[in-house]
Amino acid sequence: MAEIKYEIIRKAIQKEIESGKYQVGDKLPTESNLMETFGVSRYTVRRAISELQNAHYVYRIQGGGMYVDDWQDSQQPPKANNKMIGLVTTHMVDYIFPNIISGI
Repeated sequence: MAEIKYEIIRKAIQKEIESGKYQVGDKLPTESNLMETFGVSRYTVRRAISELQNAHYVYRIQGGGMYVDDWQDSQQPPKANNKMIGLVTTHMVDYIFPNIISGI
């Protein structure tokens, strides 16, 4: 089965980023340059870039171009910063310390 055009572009750009050709914060070629390089339509390039954005490899600045995102940092699982405690209780109308429990 032949690869889809946007997948070829996505893989090529992703490989260049992962190999270090483009560093975090580097500006990527324009859509027009990518269209010419790969011989595809603007829609195909945008679809490939959209896939890379979803994977946190690139980000766009409207009117400013496409840049390499900190993709290695985004591959880390998110750190849990919330400290949540659950409280199971009975009806609290006349329970001991109702204000403390309702304040929780």
